[in-house]
Amino acid sequence: MNQNPIWLIVLPVIISSGVSVIIFMALNFFIEPRKEKREMLEKRLHMLYAPAYGVIIAGVELICKDFPDRMMIGSYGEHLFLTRRKIEEIVYNNISYASTNLIEVWSKYVASRGAVEKDISVNIIMTVVSEYNAIRKKLKLPFNEAELRTGIPESYAHLRK
Repeated sequence: MNQNPIWLIVLPVIISSGVSVIIFMALNFFIEPRKEKREMLEKRLHMLYAPAYGVIIAGVELICKDFPDRMMIGSYGEHLFLTRRKIEEIVYNNISYASTNLIEVWSKYVASRGAVEKDISVNIIMTVVSEYNAIRKKLKLPFNEAELRTGIPESYAHLRK
């Protein structure tokens, strides 16, 4: 009787198992973490930074017309979506997506009762604008390089140094 040596039977099993382990490790240690990181960045962008950026930029555009040398946020005119309450609502409801820098600046903003001091307002604008663009850059989406670098919105480009 012609019998195959045992190694001819075991070798394919060992090779298949080894390949399976390598694939498993690649998925769990390289592919999945990257995928999860991207998903978290997308959530941060869509839940917090894009809405906050949109409200801030819209407000800045309106304010820039009347005060071309002064960046500020807060209520302005009859625009219901450009109120201090709307900005607070966006950040408060999505604070878990905020960076530690934004949380720090945000706490100073919330602590200011009534009128917001200019430096606090400018810090919040610059933080949201630069972090919004940083996230878009990481996601390989179009972003504004000057806004990323300085944190100053395009409307106030003349204030960049």
